[in-house]
Amino acid sequence: MKKITVALPFPDEPGTYFLAFSLEKPGEYRVGRFPPVFLPEGLYFYTGSAWGRGGLRARLGYHLSVPAHPHWHLDWLKPYLTLLGAGWREGVHAECDWAQALIVHPQASIPLPGFGASDCSRQCSAHWVFFGTMGGHHAWRKIVEETLAKLLDAPAGFWSSDIAGSMDQSPCSRPPCTG
Repeated sequence: MKKITVALPFPDEPGTYFLAFSLEKPGEYRVGRFPPVFLPEGLYFYTGSAWGRGGLRARLGYHLSVPAHPHWHLDWLKPYLTLLGAGWREGVHAECDWAQALIVHPQASIPLPGFGASDCSRQCSAHWVFFGTMGGHHAWRKIVEETLAKLLDAPAGFWSSDIAGSMDQSPCSRPPCTG
């Protein structure tokens, strides 16, 4: 993953977030204790929560870098990914709702069952969802509009790597998604 150095526009409050990535080089990847898995080129979403110290700013800031020693499942893949954008909502526990909304999208699949969901209390099949090559780097915005924007606890803040260091306009064109 290319390192992005920006002023972090993320709130200090706890909440839920998603990250949108592209993987441009298909191949077999190792993720912690999982057996090596083939990941195709395309668009991927990861949903998570940030209830620890520093809230969303700390967790999303962490995900903008590649750690020397992987801790989370996602850390193992970050060297190979390009971060396209992120979304969040303060004060909600919606990680599983967002993952499920993404998973039921007609073009979605789960490339690695259990990825990001090893501590999931709702037994989600994964919090890492694949969408294929759906029209380039900006396709993540369309997916957010088609899935997450329709949820009661929809993302309310957005950031895009296209706009270096600044808040992006919401990809949502209708309520309840605000941005």
